[in-house]
Amino acid sequence: MRTEYCILNGDIIKSEDARVSPFDRGFMYGDGVFDTIFAPKGVPFLFDEHITRLFDGMLKIGISMPHSKSTVYNMLTELVAKNALTGVDAYLRITVTRGKHSGKMYHPSFEPTLFVIAVALPESIISARENGISCVISEVPKCGTNPICGIKSLNFLWSILGMRQAIESNANECLFFNSDGYLAEGATSNVFIIKNGAISTPALDSGILPGVTRGYLIKLLRQGGMPVSERRIREEELLDADEVFITSAIRGVVAVNIIDDFQYRVKIVNKIKQLYFSSIV
Repeated sequence: MRTEYCILNGDIIKSEDARVSPFDRGFMYGDGVFDTIFAPKGVPFLFDEHITRLFDGMLKIGISMPHSKSTVYNMLTELVAKNALTGVDAYLRITVTRGKHSGKMYHPSFEPTLFVIAVALPESIISARENGISCVISEVPKCGTNPICGIKSLNFLWSILGMRQAIESNANECLFFNSDGYLAEGATSNVFIIKNGAISTPALDSGILPGVTRGYLIKLLRQGGMPVSERRIREEELLDADEVFITSAIRGVVAVNIIDDFQYRVKIVNKIKQLYFSSIV
């Protein structure tokens, strides 16, 4: 990942000059939120949905944002231009922490830290879109009733351990079930299954992050006459599915070829991919 310039607390500076206090609560406690936005041709896609989720997450954990949504958008477009990414497929990551530690476990957010990067889309993402991915099922369940699951916080240890398992298994993604035995989400994605032409995805109360791309695609499919059922999904349904795919901001829609030792065809997923990517051109 290479990004020559970044934004730190509203200022565009060289990335090599960026300095954050070692006493920042994001560093000390993971006390913050983030969001990642796909920027086709350098233009932030679904910005309103992403920034609303970011602001909602900040509100839930009591972090203030010193900038308006429109100001943040202008910052992003300026950073894209500064990094010569105008007209280039890229992604942006916005990170906000509570700021410097006050000595107390909790304190109101008076001076939050804002950090933004803009990066060209990696070749690995393009390859995943074209060729699909393999997945493993996590050895560790997620708690389906934990409200933190609905916040895109800096506490990403679940996903990190899941990706460790995936990498050690020569896979690309790790899929989690919740403590009730229902399918939740991927380490960095939402999950959909197709059986006999019917499309299903875990309901929000399964302990998942309300993915922006997930929500956008569900609306797109329903408008196109392809209904999506949001419900609880058992492991046997996942493994017995005809097709499986994941969604995320950066990857968009990606077919799943293999989960552990189970293989899946790719037919309807190709139509869904075409529908999704044609909608953002």
